[in-house]
Amino acid sequence: MNMMLRVAPRTALALWGAVLVSGLARADTTDWTQLTPTSAPTTRYAYGMAYQLSSGKTVLFGGNNTSRQSDTWEWNGTDWVSLSPGSKPSARYGVVMAYDTSRQVSVLFGGNTGSGTVAETWEWNGTNWKSLNPTSEPSLRYAYGMVYDRSHNQTYLYCGYDGTSHFNDTWSWNGTDWTSLNPTSRPGVRRAPGMAYDSSRGISVLFGGYNGSSNVNDTWEWNGTDWTTLSPASKPTTRQRVPLAYDPKRKLTVLHGGEHGNALNDTWEWNGSNWSSIATGSSPSTRSYHKLVYDTANSKTYTFGGTDGTNLGQTWYYSCTSGCATGVEVFDLEALRTAEGVAIRFRAGYSPDTIGFDVIRSAAGDEQRRNPARLPGPALTEPTSYEWVDREIAESASYWVEAHHLDGTSRRFGPVRPRAVAPLQLGGCTLGRTSGSLMLSLLAAMALVRSRRRR
Repeated sequence: MNMMLRVAPRTALALWGAVLVSGLARADTTDWTQLTPTSAPTTRYAYGMAYQLSSGKTVLFGGNNTSRQSDTWEWNGTDWVSLSPGSKPSARYGVVMAYDTSRQVSVLFGGNTGSGTVAETWEWNGTNWKSLNPTSEPSLRYAYGMVYDRSHNQTYLYCGYDGTSHFNDTWSWNGTDWTSLNPTSRPGVRRAPGMAYDSSRGISVLFGGYNGSSNVNDTWEWNGTDWTTLSPASKPTTRQRVPLAYDPKRKLTVLHGGEHGNALNDTWEWNGSNWSSIATGSSPSTRSYHKLVYDTANSKTYTFGGTDGTNLGQTWYYSCTSGCATGVEVFDLEALRTAEGVAIRFRAGYSPDTIGFDVIRSAAGDEQRRNPARLPGPALTEPTSYEWVDREIAESASYWVEAHHLDGTSRRFGPVRPRAVAPLQLGGCTLGRTSGSLMLSLLAAMALVRSRRRR
C-alpha cells in the first residue's frame, strides 16, 4: 500500500466534501466524586504525585503527616497499593513529581527532610527509585513548580524556597543534567505555585504562589524559551499551595483549592485565555498542599489528601459527567480518484494523547493499514487538513481512518468509497468526472472559443 502524506492548506477545505463524521460542539458538565478505596496512604500533604503513562497508574511519594514520609504508593483507578522499592529517597515533603513520557520515568527534585532542605534528583521507573548525580543542579529547595514538556523533551523547574530565600530561577532537566536558563522575562520570586503542562499548545502554565510577603494570583506561561505574563478577564483569588492539572481531552487546565489565610475548595478551569469558576454539585472539602493529576486511561483528574489545618486522606476525582468531548474528531472524510491514485482526505482535531492515524483499505475481505506519520496534535477547535494518497487502486475498495491513542485504545471513522473528482460547470455544461473526460471537455471548450474568435 504505497501512501503519501500531505498536510493540506486550510484554504483548500472549501473544495472538499461535507461528510461530517463527528462534530466539535461541546457543552459539558463536570463534577467531583469521592471514592472509598480498600487501602490508602495515611493522611498527608505536600507529597509528590504523577501519572505514569507507561503503566496507566498514578505514583505517590512522601509528604508530611505528624512527620515526614518516605513511602511509595500506586493508584490503579480503583485502589491504592503500597510498594516496597529496593531504594528510595529519604523522608521529605514539599516535593513535585513530573512524568517524562520519552524516557518513561517520573522525576523528583529536592524537598524538606525535617532536618533541612536538599537538592537531590531522583527518578521512579515504575519499579524502583534511582538517585542521580548530575554535574549541575538547582540549589536546595522545596515548594517549587515543575512539569514535563513533551514538545521540548525537557522537565522544567521554576522557583521554590529553601527555608530562608525565595527563588525565581528556571531550570531544565534532560535526563542527564540540569541546565540553568536565562529567559528575558520571568515571574517574580515565589514558592508553592500551581504549574501544569498544556500539551495541546506546548505551553506550561503557572499560577499563584507566595512571593515572600503575600499570596499572588498572576498567570504566566512558559514556551520553553521565555515567560509571558497574561491578563485574563477573570481569575481565582490570590493563593499558594495550589495544584493544577491539564485535562488533554477537554483542553483545559484544572485548579482546585489552595490557601489564602484559610484553605479553599473552589474549582477553576483555564482555557488558554481566561479562567472560569466552575460550579460543581459536590467538591472535596477546603484544602491546600494537595496534588492534581490527570489519568489518561480513566479520563479523570485525581487528588488525594491535603491539609485544612488537619491532615486529610480522601481520594477524589474530577471528570466530565455529561456532554463530554470524545478527544478526537475527524471531519469531511472522503476518498477521491485522482491522477496519482486514491486520495483519502480529511480534517482532524485531536488530543495530544492521540499519537497518529492509520488509513485502512478494505478490499475483497482483506484489510491493509499504514501509519505513515506521527502527527502533531492541533486543538479540537482548529482542525488541520490531511491527505493520504494510495497509489494502488483496488476495485470495490473502501477506506477507514483509525485514530490511535497513547493509552492503547483506538477509534475508527468511515468507511468511505472512492469517487471521481466532482464535476465542474462551464457555461451551463457539466464537465466529465474522470480526468480523461475533464480534459476532453476542456479541449472542446477551447476549440469553441478559437472558432468564435476566427469569425
